[in-house]
Amino acid sequence: FQWWEKKIDSLPTLLHKKGLFSLHVFRRHIESMEPSIYNSTTYFEKWAYSITKCMLDANVFTQQELDLKLGVDMDEEAIFKVGDKVKVKYENYATRWRKPHLRTPGYIFGKVGVIERFCGVFSNPETLAFGGRDSKKPLYRVRFLQKTVWPAYPGCENDTIDIEITQNWLVTAIDDVTNDSEHLTQHQSEKHNHTHTNDHAHQHEKASEIEQNAVNSESPETPYQYLAQKLIELLLEKQIITRESMIEYMQNLDKLDEAPSGAVLVAHAWSDAQFHSEFLKNPVAAASKVGIHIETPLVAVENTDNVHNVVVCTLCSCYPKLLLGRPPDWYKSRSYRSRVVCDPRSVLKEFGVEIPSHMTVRVHDSTSDLRYLVVPQRPQGTEGWTVQQLINIITRDMLVGVAIPKVK
Repeated sequence: FQWWEKKIDSLPTLLHKKGLFSLHVFRRHIESMEPSIYNSTTYFEKWAYSITKCMLDANVFTQQELDLKLGVDMDEEAIFKVGDKVKVKYENYATRWRKPHLRTPGYIFGKVGVIERFCGVFSNPETLAFGGRDSKKPLYRVRFLQKTVWPAYPGCENDTIDIEITQNWLVTAIDDVTNDSEHLTQHQSEKHNHTHTNDHAHQHEKASEIEQNAVNSESPETPYQYLAQKLIELLLEKQIITRESMIEYMQNLDKLDEAPSGAVLVAHAWSDAQFHSEFLKNPVAAASKVGIHIETPLVAVENTDNVHNVVVCTLCSCYPKLLLGRPPDWYKSRSYRSRVVCDPRSVLKEFGVEIPSHMTVRVHDSTSDLRYLVVPQRPQGTEGWTVQQLINIITRDMLVGVAIPKVK
């Protein structure tokens, strides 16, 4: 997990505690993403998009505040004059966090023309369409040779087409750059191209130092990572969350990634018959007796000589995070989610788990409000072991059902 992903991962829990987050609305916004954007964004980039939409819905901040933070809605002074040679930028949905409202025709992207006249300063329709601030943009009429726009144009060489284009779509054309040259995204060519090198900070450093050192280790940011950064800045500025609470949540999950508390519950169930019985009947109540507090309804499913359990969430990636830490990439992958429900034995075999034909494989699709924890069978050779010894052989994958405990 990159540092920005861990920060975005913390937001649903922190915002839920403030009464500002609905998991159902969050899911709906992801499902409503434009296919081109959905297919080109990563797991946590989708989260950044959806949480931003949720915050706008909840009036935590306005579209104008977000646009100003993103730097996409600022007034501009005219920088071109009549006769200047200009090139029209390319639109690339991957450079925007939402499908844009365009007033520049796509057939002119990447073409070079000449400023024919300065038309004045006008409101920017591309931000007004989303309820944003009434920013002012210089408007030009740009003249293009028809042969430049349409290489197969059948008319005369000197025929032209004039198009009204706002300044934010234009860059100075360099003489040795031809039409339809290499596509440089607006995001890369302006101000968000960074390179970072440092390692993550030590856990006991101050929150600000931890964050700075972690950020320094990130790879160059994408537009959605930039959106995530500005989303978090707005939430901090409005004191919806604090940097300290975010760091604390992230560090707690870091610990669970290394030592899942679900392993503690299973170890107690293995070593204490009464706890075992109570845990299968009411996992939440039983967990509280060993100091583990679970807020989400939990179902414990036990592997036996006749049944092997495996957990999935086909609709997203529902997962008992506060017991097991962050879900691994394979659990969130489309391949695992789509295949384990219809061919679980083959998927388990890929994990190194072959289930005999006489055993039932039971798949648990965690699609709603329940979370599942697999209680694996205690391996032979662990008789007389302490709880801590048992904990040491229990892994996250066993608690999902894609691994079986063994004694080396």
